[in-house]
Amino acid sequence: MASAIGIRRVRVKGLFGLYNYTLPRTSSFDKLVIFYGDNGSGKTTVLQLLFHLVSAANNRGHRSALLRVPFKSLIVDVAGGFELAATRPDDVKRSLLILTIRASGKLISRWDFADKDLRPHSEVLESLEGFDVRVATRRLLRNLSPNSLNLSEPDVEKQLRNSKIDPSDLTQSFAIFRTEAAEKEYHKHLSELNLTLFLMSADRELLSDTLAVQKTEDDYAAILLRYRNAQVAGEERFPGNEIASTRDRYLTAALAEAYHWISQKAVTATNIGSQNANDWYFNLISNLVVHSAQRGEESLGIEEIQSTLASFDERATRYAQLELFPAFKSKDLINLVNQAQKSGQFPTVQGVLASFISTLRARLEALDPIYSTINSVLEIVNSLFSRKKLEFTLTRGFYFLDSNGAELRSQSLSSGEKHLLLIVFRALVASENPTVFLIDEPEISLNVKWQRRLVGALSKLIGKKPMQLIFATHSFEILSQHEEAVAQLISDDDIGLVRI
Repeated sequence: MASAIGIRRVRVKGLFGLYNYTLPRTSSFDKLVIFYGDNGSGKTTVLQLLFHLVSAANNRGHRSALLRVPFKSLIVDVAGGFELAATRPDDVKRSLLILTIRASGKLISRWDFADKDLRPHSEVLESLEGFDVRVATRRLLRNLSPNSLNLSEPDVEKQLRNSKIDPSDLTQSFAIFRTEAAEKEYHKHLSELNLTLFLMSADRELLSDTLAVQKTEDDYAAILLRYRNAQVAGEERFPGNEIASTRDRYLTAALAEAYHWISQKAVTATNIGSQNANDWYFNLISNLVVHSAQRGEESLGIEEIQSTLASFDERATRYAQLELFPAFKSKDLINLVNQAQKSGQFPTVQGVLASFISTLRARLEALDPIYSTINSVLEIVNSLFSRKKLEFTLTRGFYFLDSNGAELRSQSLSSGEKHLLLIVFRALVASENPTVFLIDEPEISLNVKWQRRLVGALSKLIGKKPMQLIFATHSFEILSQHEEAVAQLISDDDIGLVRI
């Protein structure tokens, strides 16, 4: 991968007790990765394992989610020479994972993660029933400096002995200290990878450490549970309206987040080139003095000023349509410049124009990437929509029009249109920082034409941004268009066998 971003290779052994995968078998992943395999081969599960192993947050249940999946070992190579691994030892039950991080082959962190109550899985603590020791140890940890995580055993024992912990509990306390120190060290190194992951499930729910904490009860799970309860009660009503309403909420949230992201960028760009009154007058006077001293020498000529203002006019007009920039009338200003030349005042005007052009150029250049991003989104969506159009202004955000120009509510869009928009807008917001965007079955509800063009459209939207796309799909249209990116899930034990 030219930009060396994201996940480079995945190796999983004993998945469901059946499969051993090495993905890819040669080389390493690029910016686009497409998982393909038979039903039940674990495509979705591999996406989930990647998400939970590489995500750094310590309060989102990532490690507990790994424990719930039956596998022997999971190794993920990450850009920069890092290797993340989760392994179940042979001699213990499923409630323990050994989590390690290596840098250029060197072990830099290990954390033995235990079952859901987070008790260290060691012989010393297997029989620990008291809670006071745990509370006292954690209280002590908060009082220790960060450097205490690297203290030797005698030093830690000395600090523990000086605490209020009963001497008979020191063995348990020290084991707790070492486990919690290892946990902190592990999360520290994982966070330093500076890699953000997003996982979009097949039902279009989006998970990420960067988003607000998800509800403890998933919307879809709650709906389907009510449906099953209704079936038990003899009611055969399928909750289609409830599911559609949930998807509408996802789309509304995605549109709002995209608008918020663009608004922040626009405000930041607008402030570029802005100055307080004292600075503005100081720079103006400086330019007047400089241009006065440079009379007769090389300086900004009238033709160059005219062409520069005309180019600003063209850009400002495009940006004004999106309300990113006020309308700019270069013709009136150019007429004034021409009058100044005729009256002999052009040398003085040159100094004023130098400050104006410098400030205007800085603001327009700051808005260039924002305009380009918005324009790309509009072009991508509108090239796929039929008899509908996506529009944007800074005051209204994204909105929809029908072929007659009447505004449409997002709820009136088809399921395929909603899914397309969810993917596009989530990718837009996610592309800001080094990111891995995992999407399960992106083809859901998309027609054949959209499936064929989806990956190219997302690649255009992302451009040179530091984002990696990883799909899991059955779509022949997606697979055939991007064969070079396909990683087929064939168990290492089945390599060489003919499959029909």
